[in-house]
Amino acid sequence: MVHETEEPAKQSIQSPESSHAHNSVSPEDDSDKSTLMHITPAPKTCSVLLASVLVKVIGPHGHSILARGLVDQCAQSSFISESLCQRLRLKGRNTNVEILGLAGNKQASCKKSVSFKIKPHFHSPFACDVDAFVVSKVSSYIPGNKIVFSNWKHIQGLTLADPQQYEERGIELLLSAAIHAKIVKDQVKKGGSGEPIATCTALGWMLSGDVQIQQVEPSEPSTVLHCLETEDLTDLLRKFWEQEDFQPSRKILTPEEQECEDFFMSNYNRDFSGHFIVRLPFKDDETAEKLQIGNSYSTAKRMLDRMERRFVKDDHLQEKYKAFMREYINLKHMKVANPETDLDGFYLPHHAVWKESSATTKLRVVFNGSQKTDKGISLNDKLHIGPNLLPDLADVVLRWRTYRFAFTADIEKMFRQVLVDERDQHLQKILWRFDANEPVLSYQLKTVTYGLACSPYLANRCVRELGRSEGAHYPLAAPVLLDEIYMDDVLTGEHTLENARRKQEELINMLMVSGFPLRKWAANDQELLEWLPQEVVAADPGDLPQPESRMAVLGLSWVPQEDNIFFRISIDPVLTKPITKRNVLSNISKLFDPLEPRVTDEELPPLKRWLLLSQMSQHFWDRWSAEYLKSIQCRSKWTQESPALTVGDVVLIKNEMTSPAKWPLAVITDLHPGSDGLARVATVRTATSTFKRPIVKLILLITG
Repeated sequence: MVHETEEPAKQSIQSPESSHAHNSVSPEDDSDKSTLMHITPAPKTCSVLLASVLVKVIGPHGHSILARGLVDQCAQSSFISESLCQRLRLKGRNTNVEILGLAGNKQASCKKSVSFKIKPHFHSPFACDVDAFVVSKVSSYIPGNKIVFSNWKHIQGLTLADPQQYEERGIELLLSAAIHAKIVKDQVKKGGSGEPIATCTALGWMLSGDVQIQQVEPSEPSTVLHCLETEDLTDLLRKFWEQEDFQPSRKILTPEEQECEDFFMSNYNRDFSGHFIVRLPFKDDETAEKLQIGNSYSTAKRMLDRMERRFVKDDHLQEKYKAFMREYINLKHMKVANPETDLDGFYLPHHAVWKESSATTKLRVVFNGSQKTDKGISLNDKLHIGPNLLPDLADVVLRWRTYRFAFTADIEKMFRQVLVDERDQHLQKILWRFDANEPVLSYQLKTVTYGLACSPYLANRCVRELGRSEGAHYPLAAPVLLDEIYMDDVLTGEHTLENARRKQEELINMLMVSGFPLRKWAANDQELLEWLPQEVVAADPGDLPQPESRMAVLGLSWVPQEDNIFFRISIDPVLTKPITKRNVLSNISKLFDPLEPRVTDEELPPLKRWLLLSQMSQHFWDRWSAEYLKSIQCRSKWTQESPALTVGDVVLIKNEMTSPAKWPLAVITDLHPGSDGLARVATVRTATSTFKRPIVKLILLITG
């Protein structure tokens, strides 16, 4: 149900799980995080099948896409995923609604609504108009592939609304009770125990209810309905501080991380030149040979067409982009794919990312492994992320600062020095051509690729494995690969010039065993750079003007000649925005200080400090609302004379439909007296407009 309020025009709707207390408006203040789903214990051999349909979703231009949706009799509104909305190129209407869930808690906000038609997946004259709100994700519900469909005799010969209900296809629509009323018919077929009920609809026979499954883990719950989960802003800010707070190093891996680690150890290899060869780590015992995640070719082709249109407008971008791709081919990091398998595998859309701060590569082509296929599944959805192998950032910087002779270096093209097994390369396809008049070719990326969820783990894991396997031959360099390297940045040194030189040599030789060349060398002593080839040394900071003389090191600025480090603050000292939690979080994210003091006796840790400030702020607003605002509402016009309002007074505009804390602030610009000389109407100016209001609706705000 959609409701409207005055200031501003805002709506709220109840999600399918809402209680029956209609006409409720969701609170605008922060509430506790709530997971919007029902989970009920079920017998170990049963699961619950939700009423899903496979429909043709038709846009305004007649373009249709086959998508899966849920039909929910408890939903007051329909919803569509943002991904499907973009693929249909639906033109949205601006709106402002809130989705309410259990106990009236706010679950999400929608800023756009769209209209479209749905038709059955089979030939039929039936069509239904749908108005829906756009959300990033409709539901995480996916029917279990262990459900046995072939044994249900009561549905044999029926045209099912979702004939592929057993397949792992994401939910992209949620159809409301109003749509259910339009499609449902009067026929129902029931089976035996553990068999679903079949309801006849204009979209086909719809299955739902308890069903038998082949096997379920003892602790697996039965999911009845999912909608959407959002994270409260306060929780998000708390997590930010927890990330900054001191945490002991975690050595115990989760089951998923341990599975990924075991897979790497069982499947990595080295070629004749020493380069690592890895396989992509899949979840749930999936394999690259059997993986079926849908069609990704069309999306990749649309992205290529979009980039080529940008090339026409930007010659510089075109030149740099083609140079990047040409280098990829020249280094043999990608190859032309077999034309007979063009539609197999997974195609990665790609686009340009500029990094002006980079001294070497200003433009980088990024490949999107999170792009959904026509089944609503991406390659990253199927891949393990792997454990976090990076050391604590503060430890790396502090250890580096203890050395008398400090130096830094960068592993050149770290990801692309690790090869991907040929059996997995078909899942790293891209579309490319150097000229718009040439045919589009399919290429396979042969190395670990930016944009895949597992890539940072695989690259870092190979470096650590190199340190373990070759450590006996390079005793000075081996500890660096474990504790003094952060992604591809090496920060180390020694206490004597002789040992620093030896460590440099060992690092170069050890990393080159597996094809990891070092470049962008910098040091606080020129003797550590003189023996290196000039092309691998960073530009001499002394020859550069400020602020270029400061080199970027893990987000800090380092002046090697003076051996000083700095960090910059990009916050405007003039406060031009209200001090809200959202603006505070935005400004905090601009600060980067890996050496911020941790827990001390003199200062609270960041998390506790923020919680204390939150409590003080909440206490202030509670007293403001409960004491001051209530006192200024009382207008004792029948017992004593009210103070006369004058031009220039600051007032609150009373609105019985909202709480006093939300009444707008205004200034009186004019008074309009009647025939008796008393002013009963005033002209007021708010932050956005000027209008007239009765005097009885204005409450004088005492500012002194």
